[in-house]
Amino acid sequence: MLGTAAAVHAAKDKKEKDQHPAAQPPEVAIAVTAASSGWTLEVSNGGAAPLRLDADARLLRLEIAPPASASASAAHKKGKAAPKAPGLTTCELPAAMRVEGRPLVLKPGQRYLEAFDPRLFCLDASSKLVEGARVTARLGWPAGKGALAPPFVIVPVASPSAS
Repeated sequence: MLGTAAAVHAAKDKKEKDQHPAAQPPEVAIAVTAASSGWTLEVSNGGAAPLRLDADARLLRLEIAPPASASASAAHKKGKAAPKAPGLTTCELPAAMRVEGRPLVLKPGQRYLEAFDPRLFCLDASSKLVEGARVTARLGWPAGKGALAPPFVIVPVASPSAS
């Protein structure tokens, strides 16, 4: 049970938190969908605060893991060690094409969609984009060593009047 002073303090903390929703981590869903007609990047704001998004699929990095080979699964069935899988292939646009500066404000519940061609990102490695390959998409600039630092692709808008 909270004492009176503790209850007042907790109520004050809750009121401050409600007045500053930008202090909360953003609730964002990012998805890349592959279809025969093309690939689509989708960014959705599931939170209660508006978010500023650098709306640009050119900020994607695709990490491709090759599909499990038939020989690996056959070796596993026979109790043998599976052959070592090849490493990940990372595909991204050249740094000169990965720019900052297409800001868009996503209000709560809104989403941003952009179609893109993954072969542009992979060029010489586009042959790795095959059925069964596992593709992980990352949105943003590569993190340097140490703590994360700006620029960020998605940030909370300080106040609704900024949207």
